[in-house]
Amino acid sequence: MHYLTQRLLLIILGFYVQSSFLDITYTVFNNTVTGGILPANTPIAFYADGVLIGTESTNSAIPVNGNEVATTSLFIPVGTPFIFTLTGVVDDDGLV
Repeated sequence: MHYLTQRLLLIILGFYVQSSFLDITYTVFNNTVTGGILPANTPIAFYADGVLIGTESTNSAIPVNGNEVATTSLFIPVGTPFIFTLTGVVDDDGLV
């Protein structure tokens, strides 16, 4: 996770889930202090209370101080509490 400390997406929400899927719109920022473009196809992992529930990737390269907005539909597994923390981590493929 080379970019993790410099390019990080965090979404922290509490809400009531009424169905198995949750549609979200998220923004990936490239606010690195060391410079460099965040490459296209950089993986993003989404977690519900620390449990991996989906992955995406950036669509295009993101320049320093740039961002990309995207939408995805995440499957919320049975047993997930009605109120939970949703976290997105950039440059994380969810395999660690």
